[in-house]
Amino acid sequence: MNDSDKFSGFSAEAFAFLRDIAANNNREWFEANKPIYRNQVEAPAKTLLENLKSALIVMTDKEMSGKIFRFYRDVRFSKDKSPYKNHIRMLIYPEGRTQNNSGDIPIFYVSIEADKIRIGVGTMVFDKITLDKFRRAMVDDEQSQEFLNIVNPLLTKGFTVNEPPLKRVPSGFDKDHENAQWLKRKGMAVWYDTDIQQLQGKASVTNLMNIFSQCQGFYDWLIKLR
Repeated sequence: MNDSDKFSGFSAEAFAFLRDIAANNNREWFEANKPIYRNQVEAPAKTLLENLKSALIVMTDKEMSGKIFRFYRDVRFSKDKSPYKNHIRMLIYPEGRTQNNSGDIPIFYVSIEADKIRIGVGTMVFDKITLDKFRRAMVDDEQSQEFLNIVNPLLTKGFTVNEPPLKRVPSGFDKDHENAQWLKRKGMAVWYDTDIQQLQGKASVTNLMNIFSQCQGFYDWLIKLR
């Protein structure tokens, strides 16, 4: 990677744009400010994605692909007709990743917002086979202890998990099991919020990789689960 391809951070103007479009979410304002979006938001985001892919190849010893979500909202089936998003979101994942309505593989996730950076690592929705493996792992003493030894330290460091989508433990499992909270999940990911200064400056990629690297054991555990 050439020095010119290295990510040197988002400008204050980029975060101001994300903040301002939330209050001016219309075509006229966006067209008037499109050069800011192109130069201060979109272009740096593409460079960041390439830098993170390279760093994650080293961390995981796997080839990586990635994508940046479209900034234009799909409003066809939404009551909110705002045409644009007010954040930049990207995924980095192993090459050969497959995704369908039944599940996905573990990924790395970054959301760049006006007032924070949100990091995610994990599998958003397990496929049917992997979901069954995860649930069986949660009631297996050895596998569940390995999982907890990885996840609990992350929670202590400030990582969070979303509320489980199921209200009850799935049938076939003890509703009073000590790992009931994990059995109610259909996917497994950890999240970490940090301030926008982490993506302002030449240390930006290092800052994000410091967060991702804390999740390497968790990521590897999910990969082995498949």
